[in-house]
Amino acid sequence: MRTTAGDIAIVHANIKPIAIQLKETILKSYARYTTRPTNHPLYSVIRKTAKRMVQRHKTSLHLHAEASSISNAEMETITATRAKPGTTSSHKFRRAANKEESIKWDNENFRNGTMIYTDGSCYRNMVGASAVLYEIGQEIGSLKFQLGFASNHTVFEGELVGILLGIHLASKHPGTKASVNFSIDNQATTKAMQNNARQPAQYLIDEIHQTTSVLQGHLEDEQRQNQPFRPRNDTRG
Repeated sequence: MRTTAGDIAIVHANIKPIAIQLKETILKSYARYTTRPTNHPLYSVIRKTAKRMVQRHKTSLHLHAEASSISNAEMETITATRAKPGTTSSHKFRRAANKEESIKWDNENFRNGTMIYTDGSCYRNMVGASAVLYEIGQEIGSLKFQLGFASNHTVFEGELVGILLGIHLASKHPGTKASVNFSIDNQATTKAMQNNARQPAQYLIDEIHQTTSVLQGHLEDEQRQNQPFRPRNDTRG
């Protein structure tokens, strides 16, 4: 087929045009450059070439930065390994078998301690999150937050942000709490919090683990401070 145009042959062969392939290669390579750790020998050089584009004697880093238009300030740093493979969560998770069992458990424990209800949803193409805190059956506080358009965020992110709002409520209203219960209506969220592998919205999951660890430490301190003083019997003569 000597008379077939090259562009048509590329389309029929299901091959990307060479210009697009080169563009993708540049984007991938420069993305790897910009995510180098601070102790990497090229870290300072990459930062320097990305700040200002020279007019003459451009290096390959200058050309990559100009073609990709990637801002180092917008790059998100994600820890490759969140925890050791055998690490288990310090939180207790309970999943109800069905809706009726969940309602029954909630009715039995609603007035026994601190209950936090969180939720994330999409309404009118906007993703939002909310959290409400109840203390012995009384509403203490509530928070809500709008993440943005559904084209930029997911309901899964909204669920995680709702948990962060609940943690903030628990920290904002200190008191004697033996435990704090979070009621979440999304199993994917609870399963993600028990998974140590890399996954979507990992930065939110890491923030949840960090803030809950701090909250757990505060609760333990409060419990120790509120314990009655018991003098030790001294039997020494």
